[in-house]
Parts: sequence; structure tokens; C-alpha cells
Amino acid sequence: MLQGKKILMTGVAGNLGGTLAQSLVKDNELWGIDRFPLPGQEENWRAQGVRTVTADFAQDDLKAVLPDDFDYLIHVAANCNPADAETGMRDNAEGTGKIMYHCRRAKAVLHVSTVGVYAIRDEPDPVYREGDMLGGESIGHYTSTKLAAEGAARAMCRALDLPTIICRMAWQYGDTGFGGGMGIILRMLIEGQPIPLRPGTRMISLLSNHDIARFLEPCLKAATVPATTINWAGDDNVSIVDAVEHLAALAGVKANFVDCPPDQGFPCYPLDPARRLAITGPSQVPWREGLTALHDALAPRIRASLG
Repeated sequence: MLQGKKILMTGVAGNLGGTLAQSLVKDNELWGIDRFPLPGQEENWRAQGVRTVTADFAQDDLKAVLPDDFDYLIHVAANCNPADAETGMRDNAEGTGKIMYHCRRAKAVLHVSTVGVYAIRDEPDPVYREGDMLGGESIGHYTSTKLAAEGAARAMCRALDLPTIICRMAWQYGDTGFGGGMGIILRMLIEGQPIPLRPGTRMISLLSNHDIARFLEPCLKAATVPATTINWAGDDNVSIVDAVEHLAALAGVKANFVDCPPDQGFPCYPLDPARRLAITGPSQVPWREGLTALHDALAPRIRASLG
């Protein structure tokens, strides 16, 4: 794990950012920039040792709120539900360029993207690789502007001679925060909601936040000019039905699935993890074990919130 480094992380208050922050803060000087929208969020992370900065990196003057002598930038934050294309381009694409320029003295940048940038292929079980056709349209303005953010990251990498690795996130999940996509599904199961499934492939790549934390150091070491791009994917693709039914059994409920149009429900991307495996080695959290930990941590909180 990284030690003795000065690191800036965007999105430290988020589900993934929080797990990564917990893995870094004890042994590094960790700065976290976020809008901290919920009461007590900033105070919580400051109490854990993070040097917090409440700001919007896409719009605020970064020179006024941040030093620029970081060893590494880990860019996790994104606007996952932009109201329109202009907002998404500002927050996801322009914001990426701004924060990389501010950290241009860094040794390396890790930019978190999404597998939603891939153009969906109409095949029974396609496997998406880093060189495949792009053009994601699966989640509103989010995936298209995240593809633009990759372009911004690549341009700044070359212009600034700043080693960069772009990590396309798969179905990340964890036992902190709201649990990622599988945490959302767990809440739906406990609330008795049906799970909508799109037509086409129903295979997904699950990746535990705890594995992602272990991937940080080798991925930063693999950053290059021009940028390297990898799938942040689990070692194996699994059926979303099997994953949901595993959570349902733990929760003591029955999973009800419904078919939905292609633009609704949960997008499924079976991924090739070969590039990531060559950099990080294998994952350490089997998906059933990881989902069990997610259930055990989150189910009591979900049930309590429902009264």
C-alpha cells in the first residue's frame, strides 16, 4: 500500500472514495476535495485524519483552496446524474482537465471512468475490451460526458507530460456508504421492489471496493504518457440473477425480476480483466463473500431506515 505520500482525492465523501480514503489516510497525507453535501460529512472525514477542502473542483478557483505539490491525484468524483449535457460536460470533462492541470507537478494521476463508455453490442454475451467501440449511451448524460472526461484526461496527460491511468469502473460494491450498485439492489429487495433487467446479456463484473483499494498503488505505478486505459473489472463475470438471488437469500426475501426496455434497468457489461490482472494480480475478495459482507453491514441500516 502507498505510504508517506501526499495525495489528493476527489469525491472523498462518496461510496468508492470513502473506502479508498480509509485505506490511505493512516499512512499518507491525504487531502480530500468534495462538496460534502450531507450534514456532518466533512467533520467525519476530518476527524479520521483527511485534510478536507469543501469546494467544487469544476467551478471553483483551485489555487485559492489547494496546494499544488501532491505526489498523486486520485480522481474519483463525477456528476453521475447531470441534468443536461452542458452540466455533465462542465463537471465531468472540464472538471477533469482543471484538476489535472492544478496537479501537474504530480508523479501520476489515476482517473476513474466507467465501463458505460462502451457502445453496447447486440450480442448474447459480449465481452468488452479496452480497444472496443466507444459511445456509451446507457445512463443519460452521465456515460457520454464520462467518455468526454477520458478525452480530457488523455489530452492533459500528453500536454503536461503527466503519467495517467484511466480505470473504467465495473460494478463496484462494498460494505461502506450505500454499497454501490449491489447496495441499491439490496435496498430494493428489502423494500419488496422488483429488479428490472434489460434485454441482452445479464452478465456483470463485480469488484469489491477493498480490492480496488489494493489496486491503487500498482495502477499508479502503471500510469504512462500517453495514458494507459484498463477495465477495473473483477476476475470473473457472473450472472446478475445469481448475484441478486444470493443477496435475496441472505435478506430472507424472494427476488422478483421484471423485463424492461433497453434504456431502463441495470446495464450489464461482461468485461475482459486481462490488462488489469497484468498490473494488479488477482482479486482477493470472492463475489459471494463480498456480497455477504455488504449484506451484513448494510441490511440492518436499511431495515432501520424503513422503520
